[in-house]
Amino acid sequence: EDIFAILRTASAIVVLLIGAILLVIRVRQRIHHTHGHDHDRVAEQGQATSTQRRASLGAIVASGGLVPSPSAVVVMLGAVAADRIPMGIVLVIFFSVGLASALMTIGVLSVYAAGMADRFQHRVDWLPIASALAIFVVGIVLTASAIAA
Repeated sequence: EDIFAILRTASAIVVLLIGAILLVIRVRQRIHHTHGHDHDRVAEQGQATSTQRRASLGAIVASGGLVPSPSAVVVMLGAVAADRIPMGIVLVIFFSVGLASALMTIGVLSVYAAGMADRFQHRVDWLPIASALAIFVVGIVLTASAIAA
């Protein structure tokens, strides 16, 4: 039980740090782009957007993979209690593959959505900062919840 609390706190802090790093990067990029000339901004925008997409996808995968799943812990504890540890391991592996598939699907869809959003760039300039802020806020909530528990 203590190990689970430590893992939950550590993973919450990692999500918080990922959100903070993404937020700083995206605010700096936004400041940099607003101070540049229009022709420089158009040339740099494709590279920044590509970097933001990779960072976003990485953040989604990392945050999903770092937070321990209570369901997987319950399945494994049930398997240990029933003396069916190999079955529990297989179930957790399949559970993890399903979670990874869902995260990859969300990541791929968001990359395609970002490509379509390029057409409406003037309307969605604030979205990278908003998404980084959302990850940061989730990290704060997870960390506060883990410390309070």
